[in-house]
Amino acid sequence: MTRLAPVGGFVAALLCVVRPLPAQLAEVQLGVVASYGSGDPYRPGGGLVFGIAPGRLTYAGLRWTYYPGATRQGLRNRAHWISACRSLLGRSRSCQA
Repeated sequence: MTRLAPVGGFVAALLCVVRPLPAQLAEVQLGVVASYGSGDPYRPGGGLVFGIAPGRLTYAGLRWTYYPGATRQGLRNRAHWISACRSLLGRSRSCQA
């Protein structure tokens, strides 16, 4: 119990000195992604990500990924992948293509 006394005093001092900061109301995410798939059309690829979190309670985003693919017997395989993600209160981000 005596070990906690200095910690309690430190916490009490912090509570007296700390002042509130303005809240961050929104966040925008822009970026690039690298990806790899094991099938012929997939292989190494890359893409772009755009997301927005208004009010820090919800999230909505778009992701585009391009895979240059491979060439076999004169045919070229490649893939574009577009997905949308959403979340409420930081739970269950679900991405759908």
